[in-house]
Amino acid sequence: EKPQITYNFHSTIDNSRTEPFKPSVHPQKPYSVSPLSECLDHPIQGHGLETRHGSISTTKYPDDMVAPPIHYSHPYQTEIEEFEYREWQLQVSRKDELMNGRGGLGGTLLKDEEGGEKTEISSVNAVWIDTVDDLQALSHRIETENVREIALDLEAHSHRTFGGFVCLMQLSLRRTKNDGGHTSGATNTIETSSDFLIDTLALRSSINQYLAHVFANPDIVKVMHGADSDIPWLQRDFGLYIVNLFDTGRASRMLKFPSAGLAYLLSKYAGVIADKKHQLSDWRQRPLPEDMKAYATSDTLYLLDIYDRLKLELDTNSNVDVSVESVLDTSRKICLIRYDKEAFCPSGYQSLMKWKKRSKATTSFSTKQENTLKALYDWRDKVAREEDESVQYTCPNSALLRIATARPHNVITLQGLVNPLPPLVLRHSQEVLNVIKHSSSMANENNDNADTKTSTKDVTSSEEKISQLRASASPFAFRPASSNSCTAPSPVPHPLGDGRPALSGPSGVLSPVLGTEALYKQAGWMTPQGGGAVSSSFSASINPHMISMDEENVTASTDEDDDMNHNDSSNNKKEVYASKRAVHTLDVSKANQHFI
Repeated sequence: EKPQITYNFHSTIDNSRTEPFKPSVHPQKPYSVSPLSECLDHPIQGHGLETRHGSISTTKYPDDMVAPPIHYSHPYQTEIEEFEYREWQLQVSRKDELMNGRGGLGGTLLKDEEGGEKTEISSVNAVWIDTVDDLQALSHRIETENVREIALDLEAHSHRTFGGFVCLMQLSLRRTKNDGGHTSGATNTIETSSDFLIDTLALRSSINQYLAHVFANPDIVKVMHGADSDIPWLQRDFGLYIVNLFDTGRASRMLKFPSAGLAYLLSKYAGVIADKKHQLSDWRQRPLPEDMKAYATSDTLYLLDIYDRLKLELDTNSNVDVSVESVLDTSRKICLIRYDKEAFCPSGYQSLMKWKKRSKATTSFSTKQENTLKALYDWRDKVAREEDESVQYTCPNSALLRIATARPHNVITLQGLVNPLPPLVLRHSQEVLNVIKHSSSMANENNDNADTKTSTKDVTSSEEKISQLRASASPFAFRPASSNSCTAPSPVPHPLGDGRPALSGPSGVLSPVLGTEALYKQAGWMTPQGGGAVSSSFSASINPHMISMDEENVTASTDEDDDMNHNDSSNNKKEVYASKRAVHTLDVSKANQHFI
């Protein structure tokens, strides 16, 4: 069963196109300078999407975009802009102090400055927190021990949900000699350990209550790597707002390292070769396998000591524009990123046509086929939002193109085109046929608000919604597509799968019709049985919601920061999603039957 149902947060998810996102801030607004009412009682006219990334980046949105008519300001904008850096956080430890701690004050770094022999530390077992009592105890410890820095990271999921959700939060504190998780055989407790894994699925409704004051506290530096995606995710899922951030990814860029990825920093300072096999794993799994827990812990285990070493490098850099304060200034801008819903662009279907044109398929779309693709593109987005599924799970791009090309008139023909049919297409097959039938008369229609009459059913009760969500459990085992090069679709294409040629995507993009086992092996996911992943790379599929300012064609962005990919699949870590990029990151299409 989907976690949205298991943990009963499906009713809190609003994917509608025109309803604005309203911040769920802690009612007391911890460490407030301006009253909460300034934000919540005074919505701003316009969707505000151009300003949601602040000064980090700007994105051009198409004129026909469908988005909420109002938006809310950043609840902590005043607090973030006005707080002054603490004197102690600008201070830099001496080189000998860091070396005595093996490269950092916490002693987690395994490599000395000269790159000498690596020495392994004891296996670190993070404390798993999935009860309110344990979460409260951790919050109390941070508050009472005068903690000055915490390391944070998130793991998320986006395939079986429309907007995505956070599955796990990693939090590490400074290590001590008495650290239970750092000493072999020691007792691992909240009071003595330094590494924690917080089950954000089980505790989703409680995290704001116990962590809002920690994240908003300007006297605690939050150390994160590539926080551009984490910041809005924290706002969306938990109403958490960060004040005082040090982004180690931004520090790496300022120092002009060969790579800004966490993997490079781990290798440079800790002598650790990052294990990427779980970058594409399914972080919804419960219980979470031990190797996935270890992988997640490693993201924050070394981060505070890396932070120490980066501050030293910044402080001794000869460039006057490179400093600890400069990184903090850039990190402040990241904190000002504001979450807003993804808008729908009716003309986004044209990106799929460009994809098809760049592929080996040579036939062009007729007017009727283009109108059908436009209508199906709208239908897919509506159904995905309604069912809380990704558009790629609802109907992969290649399947959408194939259906639009053939324009079937009955269910049997539809099922023959894409075999097996995605569960939501099968369940809504009559709607799909109606869309195709009515699309012929759409040539001259102005469809700015994407209001195609697809008779999609509104869900009015929790019971009915749960019933519909469970209904997506129809058999959906993608079969391997032929490895033969794709050819132009004929007027009546062969079904996808069964070894027959399938419409290809851009070069290097995996077919979205791979069999479940083959897909897990190629993408490096955990198998439904919990087996290990075998690969570390997977290409992204097209997501034409956004149009680049600088690129005519939509292209998949590369993961230059090999660790910046922390969604379980498409949740590629951090700066793949960095809003500064002109082309938005493209979601990975994958079939996952572990959850229905």
